[in-house]
Amino acid sequence: MQVPARARCLSAYGVTSLAVGALVLTLLVAGSKEGVAKDEASTDPVLEVVIDTAPSAHHRPTLRQRMLASCEAAQKRPGFRRADAALVPGSPVRLLRATEWASVADLEAASLAGDGSAAEKGLLAAVLPQYRKVRYFRQLREHRYSDGNPGLFEVTIYRTKPGTTREANLARFDAAEADFAKGEGILGHSMWIAPSGHWAHVVHWRSEADFKKTGKALMRSKGVGGWIRSLDFQRFTVWKGPALGTVR
Repeated sequence: MQVPARARCLSAYGVTSLAVGALVLTLLVAGSKEGVAKDEASTDPVLEVVIDTAPSAHHRPTLRQRMLASCEAAQKRPGFRRADAALVPGSPVRLLRATEWASVADLEAASLAGDGSAAEKGLLAAVLPQYRKVRYFRQLREHRYSDGNPGLFEVTIYRTKPGTTREANLARFDAAEADFAKGEGILGHSMWIAPSGHWAHVVHWRSEADFKKTGKALMRSKGVGGWIRSLDFQRFTVWKGPALGTVR
């Protein structure tokens, strides 16, 4: 079923201090131990991941409606790449939103342009601010196999085992790409890193059935199995759920 354009939108905004967070991200990435030059880092795509909590189940329609209103403005911002929203099952009701921007500068500009707007105020009024989780990441890898919209959206935020370098984790991830590319129902996936050392692996699945079938098989494959041995499962969180909409 074709989802109306409005229903495929989601908010690109986090909190009113988003510009500050983006600026910190710029400075930390530019000055990281990997020696990434400031100009180079500033052109990398960035990801904003937001987990919102509704006061109760009956507030969910209001939260989604206000997210969509925010999206109408976000779509017009320079550097907007794509955004995905998903309903995270469980109690309390949570919504996962991940928005990609072409650069840190674009994220900063969007934050400043939207700060204090009616759409942003309406969205913030519909959630519990004390439970909001926001993280920012810089893109290191991206693989797209299909342009279709996902039926299931998954974001895994993790740390690697102590002593694992960035290069070692990326080498193992790259070695797993042949397995990911053959995975039935994977529309695409990407790898991101934050200055804090947290990683984000984003996967767009065609359906929950594909996730259940292919996900288990991937864990047993040589490439993906080798990569996940780098991960610290004591510092590992998976956010996933039925996709509410995608906008590009």
